[in-house]
Amino acid sequence: MVIFAVVVAFAAAQGTFRPFEHRVEELTFAQLERPASGQVHVVEMDAASMAAIQSWPWPRDHYARVLQQLDAAGARSISFDIDFSGKGDSVSDLAFGAAIAAADTPVALPTFAQKAGFHESRQLDSLPIAPLRGHAHLASVVVTPDADGFVRRMPFGSVTNSLARPSIATFVAGRAGAAGESFPIDFAVDPASIPRHSFISIERGMFRPELFKGKDIIIGATAIELGDRYPVPRHGVIPGVIVQALAAETLVDAVPIYGGWAAPLLLAVMMAVLVGAAQSRVAVLTCAALGTAIIMALWLGARMIGAVWFEIVPALIVIGTAVAVRLPVLAHKAAVRRRRIDTESGLPNRLALDARRVAADDRYVIAAQIHDFDGLKLAVGADHAGELLRRLFERLQVATSTTMIYRMEDRTLVWLTPLEIHELEPLMAGLRAIMRSPFDVAGRRLGVSLTFGVAAADLPGAAGNAAHAASLA
Repeated sequence: MVIFAVVVAFAAAQGTFRPFEHRVEELTFAQLERPASGQVHVVEMDAASMAAIQSWPWPRDHYARVLQQLDAAGARSISFDIDFSGKGDSVSDLAFGAAIAAADTPVALPTFAQKAGFHESRQLDSLPIAPLRGHAHLASVVVTPDADGFVRRMPFGSVTNSLARPSIATFVAGRAGAAGESFPIDFAVDPASIPRHSFISIERGMFRPELFKGKDIIIGATAIELGDRYPVPRHGVIPGVIVQALAAETLVDAVPIYGGWAAPLLLAVMMAVLVGAAQSRVAVLTCAALGTAIIMALWLGARMIGAVWFEIVPALIVIGTAVAVRLPVLAHKAAVRRRRIDTESGLPNRLALDARRVAADDRYVIAAQIHDFDGLKLAVGADHAGELLRRLFERLQVATSTTMIYRMEDRTLVWLTPLEIHELEPLMAGLRAIMRSPFDVAGRRLGVSLTFGVAAADLPGAAGNAAHAASLA
């Protein structure tokens, strides 16, 4: 199992189980669904706003008016998820820059980096134009999908123009993190519960100012024709500004960190050892269920209480494999045990005798053959022959103080003894006397006569032959 765990660890390090981990995460997002905190609001450039303004790109005096409205309402922060790296109408550009400079509310404008070309490694940095960025914070809007195209994490920040910039999420939540590192987005937060407001309604003053007092506002596109949409777990394809808002919501309570797969895997190995030592099917399943429950409880507890996101699929694979290996082993052992039991009497049979462990004090094997066994079976009926043998076993067990008596053949019982050879004749004489007392079986009183044979402990067949010869004498 340890070797298998090393193989699983190597596969986990290569990301082999990552797709399964993503599926487990999606299931937990559904089970842990919760509403947004209400601290982060989205002002969306929606279809209604596009229809009202009727031009693209929008003159930036529209952004200036929205900024002024939100600033006057007492917003805590205002972030734009809109590219302002190209020049627009100079008058509206200056109006927007002046609105930023005059705002009491901190304003974040987007910055991002992109490759210069498909085959180039050179990076081009996109910054807001100079008239806008003089009094604004610059926040990264970089979104990095995983290899399958889904967005599951958000960078704490990125480097543009040789400076580290926080992401919008870290700017909004007031959290710190290293540029280039990322955190998992908690998609258990229901995006439908994030307060959303139409851009054009805010620009025209058609809103209740108290809704925005002390709130963090992210402004971005949600209209389909503007693109900027990403596939995410559980919620399908959603606008980039909603992804930014979910990332900010994730950071509201705590900064999630990745715990990796090593700790759950180590715990799973310990539980797998217990599974491997279990001696029954029930014990195997109990250990496996307990181990899985402990790992799941610690995994969820770490995530919900400590904001530590562990990977548990490698651990579950180790426990599942331990069960898959142990159950067939136990089934095989049970089958072997069944083959070593005489079905008629329930006593161990010749196979069990051959497979026995030879004890150091086993000197001789004694065989007891039942006289006229066929006649006894006819007397009690074939269905009660096993009961007769068990009654005989009980009497022999008490008389010989042995715990294991085998049914070697149809009418022959054998057992091993540590007695010396001179002690055996008195023993067998006593057994003959004991057998004179009739047995009550199936309402019949029966007398049973035995003949005995003795041989060295490793020669049970010889003892049986001796008993048979004695019965013919």
